[in-house]
Amino acid sequence: MSALSGDTKNTASVIIDNSKTSESNAEQESPRPQLSFRSNDEEILREVCLNNGINFKKLYAEGPQTTVLEMFFSGYPRLIGMHHFPNLTTLTVIGQSVSRLEGLNDLCVLEELWVAECKLTRIEGLDKCKCLTKLYLYGNKITEIQNIQHLVKLKVLWLNNNLIKEIENIDKLLKLKELNLAENLIEKIGNSLSQNTHLEDLNLSGNPLLSLRDLTCLVKLQKLTRLSLKDPLYQPSPASQLCNYSTHVLFHLPKLVSLDTIDMTTKHLSELAEATVNKKKMFYNMRAKTIKRNMTDLLMRLELASKELLEKPESKLRILNFVIKEMKRELEVTQAPSDNETVSKTPTRLSF
Repeated sequence: MSALSGDTKNTASVIIDNSKTSESNAEQESPRPQLSFRSNDEEILREVCLNNGINFKKLYAEGPQTTVLEMFFSGYPRLIGMHHFPNLTTLTVIGQSVSRLEGLNDLCVLEELWVAECKLTRIEGLDKCKCLTKLYLYGNKITEIQNIQHLVKLKVLWLNNNLIKEIENIDKLLKLKELNLAENLIEKIGNSLSQNTHLEDLNLSGNPLLSLRDLTCLVKLQKLTRLSLKDPLYQPSPASQLCNYSTHVLFHLPKLVSLDTIDMTTKHLSELAEATVNKKKMFYNMRAKTIKRNMTDLLMRLELASKELLEKPESKLRILNFVIKEMKRELEVTQAPSDNETVSKTPTRLSF
């Protein structure tokens, strides 16, 4: 019996050793992520995985299961390894050294993208991201709104704190509800937003907008409820410093619930704005009538004055013509030879 028990123990130990050996071999033979990156890209990807609680050794298994990825203030120079996360719905990149939007072609289900406070100079690389509903590209050096016409599901677009000079290429974004273009170089609104009829929130603070009349173009946005031209977070636009700014905006956009982050839901404010505008209308109508009446009197006086002025030159011209004729007559008289002079000058005939 003792011999049998000894053999059993030896057999068990052999089985355990074999199982440990097989497990260690399995770990050694498990596929490692095939990284075709430059020298330091693998370290960057390792750090991204570490910061997001992903086991780098199990990236092939955990990558497709990841739906949210974040990179904050780590100095990443590029967006790399995104093909390991094909099911990402939210990608947040803030405060990095990223200068190009690239490597996003595998993120076909991405819904929310943040690449903010980086070094982007243009919008690109979003051709496959057609599911995007929120796009945040603020705090870069973007000079032009481009390459987003295909993002027809987009509802939120933040391009504030850039170098954009013109509102363009967003007329196909018919579902857009929130647009932040604060702190750019935009001088005119015009009809650039006329197609974005679902727009509810618009921030244009810190842009060199000068004309209140330009703001009346926003009347076409029937669903606009929030408008900012002097948001406390940004510099005020010059138009917002004009004395009639608030009254003008509230009169033309009575559906606003917030102007420059100030609550406008109280009925008293809208009624006050309407009353002020009506008073100004009455005042300017009276002024216009007074000016027209004064203009009629002034025109009559001008006509009389012009007649008097025209009569004086005519009388002077008549006198001048008379004097000229008299002088001509005197000249003719003085130049005409007398009868005696004519006789004396006649040659005498000699008779032989």
